[in-house]
Amino acid sequence: MHDQIFDYARKNGAMALHPALYHMQDEGLIDRCKRNGLAVHVWTVNDSEHMKALCLAGVDALILADLGAFTLAGKYAPHCERHISTQQSIANY
Repeated sequence: MHDQIFDYARKNGAMALHPALYHMQDEGLIDRCKRNGLAVHVWTVNDSEHMKALCLAGVDALILADLGAFTLAGKYAPHCERHISTQQSIANY
C-alpha cells in the first residue's frame, strides 16, 4: 500500500484505515498506520487463524461477515474490536 494514502487520510480527517485482509501481507502496514495516527480495521476476517494473528500484530478491529465469525473473534481476538460488515445478511442466530 502506497504512503500517499496517509496524506489523503490526514487531509480528509480519517480516523482509521480499513485494509482488506489480503493487504495485510505488507508487514509494515500496521506500524505505518499507527505512526500516522490511524487505527487499523481489517476486513473481511472469518477464520480463527487470521483473527488471532491480526490481534497479536496490533490491529484495532476486525470486520466480520457473519455472526459465527463475530463469536469466534471474541474467543481468538479478545483485544480487538469486532465490527459486522455491511455485507452481513439477515440471519437467525
